[in-house]
Amino acid sequence: MRKLVLDASIALKWFFQEKNSNLAGIFLKQIKKDEIKVFVPQIFFFELANAVKTKAKSTPEDVLGVINKIFSLKLNSEKINRKLLTKANFYAQKYDLTIYDASYLALARILRINLITADEKLKGKTKLKLIKILR
Repeated sequence: MRKLVLDASIALKWFFQEKNSNLAGIFLKQIKKDEIKVFVPQIFFFELANAVKTKAKSTPEDVLGVINKIFSLKLNSEKINRKLLTKANFYAQKYDLTIYDASYLALARILRINLITADEKLKGKTKLKLIKILR
């Protein structure tokens, strides 16, 4: 079974029609069919909920709906621990990233799997092969 890290930029496309939402939807279908194993750092859930909250015209019920849907999926949530946070800090400093964004990269490095993102700036700053842009 293929394993990967997905960041919140991908999951957000599951709930809002954006560029490449159809491609992000493929990952959602694969998760639901147990065709891929997805890992996320705990910050993923806060980032996703916050992004939905800040979207124009979203309501508290919209956010709650996303929370309920995201927890119905089989996502492997990696608890924040010293190793993960230390690596996230290292990558944040090295590539001038936020600790939040670097946490996805750190998790992918620790697990030795790819990170899938829609954040082209992240890829541009790091130029790492393990970061794959949704296209």
